Amino acid sequence: MPKTVIKEIDNTGVRIEDGADTVYIIAEKASGASMAKPVLCTRLSKLTSKESELASTGLGYKLAKSLLTRGIHVLYQEFASDGESGITFLEEGADLTKAIEDQNLYDIRFIVSGVPLTDAQQLRILEIASVRGDCVALLDHPEDCESEKQVEEYFSSLVGTAVPPDSAINWSNAVAVTPWYSDSEIGDSVPASFGYLIAYAESVRLNPSWFAVAGAFRGVIPTLVGVNVNYTSAEVEALQCVPFGGSSSAEPTLSFAINPISYVRPVGYVINGNRTLLVNEGATSEDVVLKATSFLNIRNLVSALHKRMFEAANRYRFEQNDDLLWVNFTSEIIPLLEQMKSDRGLNNYTITRLATDKKAQVRGRVTISPIEAVEDFDLEIELSDSTDEPVVIA
Repeated sequence: MPKTVIKEIDNTGVRIEDGADTVYIIAEKASGASMAKPVLCTRLSKLTSKESELASTGLGYKLAKSLLTRGIHVLYQEFASDGESGITFLEEGADLTKAIEDQNLYDIRFIVSGVPLTDAQQLRILEIASVRGDCVALLDHPEDCESEKQVEEYFSSLVGTAVPPDSAINWSNAVAVTPWYSDSEIGDSVPASFGYLIAYAESVRLNPSWFAVAGAFRGVIPTLVGVNVNYTSAEVEALQCVPFGGSSSAEPTLSFAINPISYVRPVGYVINGNRTLLVNEGATSEDVVLKATSFLNIRNLVSALHKRMFEAANRYRFEQNDDLLWVNFTSEIIPLLEQMKSDRGLNNYTITRLATDKKAQVRGRVTISPIEAVEDFDLEIELSDSTDEPVVIA
């Protein structure tokens, strides 16, 4: 008998702009398994149905499960391990990550590895993020980097690595978090980037993706049990490449920032940083110039806009190149820009169509004025004689 089926889905209390974000997880291949093709998991059952084929005791698999339960999609890919340098990307001469660069094939927000990577492999996943331009590579230091100085030395060496002149690497598409920690769902000795992703998954349920995943309100990792290293306030400042007019006169030893998980009274352990690995301009703390993409929340905002512009261009490719095309194209972008403006991501924006002498081409520019997340408070307590004047908060 013919019938009508009406389904109801209640998504109240969950806020994600364009559906669930996707994290590309590089994981270790199960012994004897042949799986290497990326598998997009939009629900937990898709991952667990393949559990017998996967390295289900590995960190990458456990992270995938944790993110899927929080509404984040996972693009899961396993590679062979040689047991020494971790994942081997090259099998029979083919780079199995090459397809991940293609935005038409995969829509991803973050790239993370569930196993230790060599410096060259770290640079490779950063190159993927840089070529795409719409996602962030989360780079981890080895577990045996315990002190703040060791972490600094590791990333200083990585950032200072000579890369080929034709490389697309952009350090604003990379972020580093420290230290390793214990997680109630994943286990002991977990890379700090996993904690960032779990905190991010919790944050985007209620907040825009361009809010900083840091501090008391969005930087708490709900599954954190303890950290491998407790950083002092001075060590946190050193990792964050401060002071820039801060409380200490000592010059920072880094030219870029690493985001520490540290204890903040009275909140507890939080992600205490919101920076990318973009190298700061300026020789000393007094003349350092921070870029907008020095801040991770701005990087996430730009990534979201990048995705929307890419999709809009794909939608209207091969349409008639007239004024109506430009109106239709911008109508795809403006709603997101307005959302960013109303949700405290932008102060303002402009969209400009640019002249071109090339046939069959549209040139345009979106100019945005992003809002950074506050990092420093410069406050005073002034003592004065009693007055009868009313209290004014300006």
